[in-house]
Amino acid sequence: MIRLRTLAVFFGLTAIVASIAGCGGGGEGTLAGTQTDVSSLLSWNPPETTIDNNVIDPFDDLDYYEIYVREDRNFTDADSPVAQVDAVEEFPLETGSAYSRLLVTEFDLDNLQELPAAKELYVSLRAVGTDRQKSAFMEPILWVRS
Repeated sequence: MIRLRTLAVFFGLTAIVASIAGCGGGGEGTLAGTQTDVSSLLSWNPPETTIDNNVIDPFDDLDYYEIYVREDRNFTDADSPVAQVDAVEEFPLETGSAYSRLLVTEFDLDNLQELPAAKELYVSLRAVGTDRQKSAFMEPILWVRS
């Protein structure tokens, strides 16, 4: 099983605001942008490799993502996620018992509840593997709420 704790910041995470589409990349996975819209959509690319360049299959090796929110950029292992998003969604096909599988790569931040009252918050993300190992925190992105 692939140990996600050995992953570097391994997938791109980009903010999308209204119709401004961002795209992420592999490698360092730097966050970009500022959330400023009431309908704030967080988007990312799933990891493709570990820090030592072992290829992973996100369909089989990822279980879910954890979304974290703080008033500062200092995310730690002591923080609790505010949301958990499945890495893969399965949809039944119209015929038989077969399923279509899709990678989850976005989350609407407006769905978060019980957030700090601050208008400016930082958002980060971690991937959790099927072996329950967690990745490092993604570089935080500033989310300015309306």
